[in-house]
Amino acid sequence: MSEKTTWESFKAEGANVMDKLKALVHEGNVRRVIIQHDNRTVAEFPLTAGVVGAVLAPPLAPFIAPVAWMNRVVTVGLLPAAIRTQYGFPWDAGNERGFQRVVAGVGRMRALAPRALAWWPEARRTA
Repeated sequence: MSEKTTWESFKAEGANVMDKLKALVHEGNVRRVIIQHDNRTVAEFPLTAGVVGAVLAPPLAPFIAPVAWMNRVVTVGLLPAAIRTQYGFPWDAGNERGFQRVVAGVGRMRALAPRALAWWPEARRTA
């Protein structure tokens, strides 16, 4: 069975571009987006999970924010203090408490996880 390729062009400015992109993603049959300005291609990308994620990010923000906070606290918390200071990352007692809580929580979750999940494959082979 051969696939039929269809092209749709539209003109939009400002916020209307995002509204139109959201509508196309919602339809679910878009594979590639090409953005042109004055008959010149400005951007061309396949419609992947990353693009869908960028479109859906605002409604999911309340769920993503805690995960993003944990990611930041662990990433910055694992850096040596001198490096944190050089990069200008703010770090105080509250951040340190948050870091300790996240690390302790991960440790508790790992203790409850099955061995196949809790250990990397290399560690399972050597244990």
